[in-house]
Amino acid sequence: MVTISRAEYESLKAERDELNQKLDWLLKRARLNRKKLYGVSSERLEEELMGQLSLMFDETEAWVSKRRSKETKVAAHTRRSSRLEEVLPDNVPVEVVEHRIPGNELNCPVRGTAMMEIGRDVRRTLVMIPAQVKIREDVYFTYACPKCKEEGTETPIRKAERLPALIPDSYASPEAVAHIMVQKFVMYAPLYRQEQEWNRAGVQLSRQTMSNWVLRVAEDWLKPVYEELHRRLLQRQVLHADETTLQVLKLEGRTARSKCYMWLYHTSGGREVPYCAVPTQKAENAAAFLEGFSG
Repeated sequence: MVTISRAEYESLKAERDELNQKLDWLLKRARLNRKKLYGVSSERLEEELMGQLSLMFDETEAWVSKRRSKETKVAAHTRRSSRLEEVLPDNVPVEVVEHRIPGNELNCPVRGTAMMEIGRDVRRTLVMIPAQVKIREDVYFTYACPKCKEEGTETPIRKAERLPALIPDSYASPEAVAHIMVQKFVMYAPLYRQEQEWNRAGVQLSRQTMSNWVLRVAEDWLKPVYEELHRRLLQRQVLHADETTLQVLKLEGRTARSKCYMWLYHTSGGREVPYCAVPTQKAENAAAFLEGFSG
């Protein structure tokens, strides 16, 4: 008898569900190809096929980890921590990027003397370069006036401007997350396959971690862009809309593999192209999205 942890069971169960969906897609595609041989119109065939290509659209949500990243023991299974040092091999090169204040800006505002370096802050993030993985260390230096310190007066302190982190307290970098999102949504590479690719490169990056990264970046960085596009779209006089079916793995209140709809809104002569995913074709979904539109 083989005993596995709850986490391993859930992972295997999710992989089984994903494989079942892929099998369904392959079977449906085979039926579509058979229909094509017997004269189904190319327009209808393309429409049905594109509907099936969306099977794995919300795989990211399905893999969201509900557990903390710190090490936790579950049924004789020790879950790996998500610390940067523990997901990378020892031989990964480290690129050190030093952020210093220019020398002509280091004069003490009180004494006018040159300030000296008294400390530094280091932030480490994972950087993705095709066929190469490295660690980037952003070093932020701190400066103080030595003369003020010698005289025992209040010592002015300056720190190099700190660049915002993509995800606070995470080793995720813009390059790494962009690569994951492109592979997932452009190259149609599911997260479990990307996990294998990272592992082959010696990086123990799990699909749960990638899911959390993608969702967090979408919420913090991409959602404001979407909302601005939506705002500009509603100011137009003429809008065009079209829908396509969408099957999702996990949707609150719906069974697995439920059919949903993605609406595309566009305007003539403009670049605003927001997407809106909704569970049904009901009119209130369009009414909610178009609230404030007066064209």
